[in-house]
Amino acid sequence: MVNYNLNTTANNFIDLTRQTFGRWTVLYRTTNGANGQTRWYCRCSCGNVGIVAMGNLRNGMSRSCGCLAKEITSRIKKIHGMRHSPEWRIWSHMLERCRNPNCEKYYCYGGRGIKVCSRWLEFVNFYADIGPRPSTKHTLERIDNNGDYCPDNCRWATWDEQRRNKRTNHLLTYNGETQPVVEWAKHAVVKYKTFKQRIADKWPIERALFTPHISTNFSNRKGAHLLTFGGETKTISEWSKTIGIVSVALYARIRSGWSIERALTTPIKARK
Repeated sequence: MVNYNLNTTANNFIDLTRQTFGRWTVLYRTTNGANGQTRWYCRCSCGNVGIVAMGNLRNGMSRSCGCLAKEITSRIKKIHGMRHSPEWRIWSHMLERCRNPNCEKYYCYGGRGIKVCSRWLEFVNFYADIGPRPSTKHTLERIDNNGDYCPDNCRWATWDEQRRNKRTNHLLTYNGETQPVVEWAKHAVVKYKTFKQRIADKWPIERALFTPHISTNFSNRKGAHLLTFGGETKTISEWSKTIGIVSVALYARIRSGWSIERALTTPIKARK
């Protein structure tokens, strides 16, 4: 057996050697993971071997080398005939995110300690609890974003509903009313992406909501932004030639929330 010169005599050391966890049998301790977690070299009952973090063994997140999940999947496919259904796809992706460290999104789910309850490891139980997906706009949502996938914490929800519940979403208060960013964006004069970026850039909410989007293209072509002042409507480029202020300065003023009158009538300060 390989000797890694590991300290196994510390008072708080928990020896898992020869213990079984699901289909894993622990053989010996190996080197710690990158983040310091204790890892063990294990053999699966099917004959495969692998290195498993102690936390994943003890909390049941890893019960085999993957053969168990394959057997369950194969059995369910034969029983219920829903292999190609959207519910099946959503269920299988849920398991991937929470149980497969090689999954691209694992760090947001299994990596954060999010688990799938033991009942939902069987598709038939998952489908019995959650029911058919109401529409193509619905996906599986966890009500508590820090909670596990289980019957009490999951529901079908649209993307708008999920955005309101997103753990990275934050609330904004304007005129005494508090709502998530996604709800305020519905009242904005600009697209959701633009409004969200303005909030990220620390714009006051009123400015972010009601300041029109000004194109950075100053050419006098069809679609160039028009400004109306004193009964005249011109592009920023045309106003620049009329009042003698460069287009970039005019654009910056409008984008900063200046009124059209102020932007067009305030002279450029001479440099000292």
